[in-house]
Amino acid sequence: MCDWLLKPPTYIKASGDLETVLGWLGEQWRQLSPSFAYPDQEQRLGGADERLQYAREALTHCGSMAWGHWLKGERYSHTAVVGCPDRHAPNYRCPAGR
Repeated sequence: MCDWLLKPPTYIKASGDLETVLGWLGEQWRQLSPSFAYPDQEQRLGGADERLQYAREALTHCGSMAWGHWLKGERYSHTAVVGCPDRHAPNYRCPAGR
C-alpha cells in the first residue's frame, strides 16, 4: 500500500487525525452503498459499523488500511487510507508534503 505515496498529491481526498479520516471513510461507504453489487454480503460483514471498527483498529495498529467493493455494472471501488510516513517505506515522501 505504501506505493500510494508515490502518486500525485491530487489523489489525496482526505487527511487529518484518526476521527477525521474515519468520518471520511464513513461518508465514502454511505455514498457507495447504493451501488454495491452484493449488498447482502456487505450486511453479513456488518455494514458500515463493522467496517469503521476494522478501519479504526487497522489505522491504530498498522497505520494503513484498504476496502474493496464490487459495484453494480461490474465496477470495483478501492478505498484506502495510507499512513505517512509509511513504516514499510520510510524514504517515501508524503504527497501532501507532511
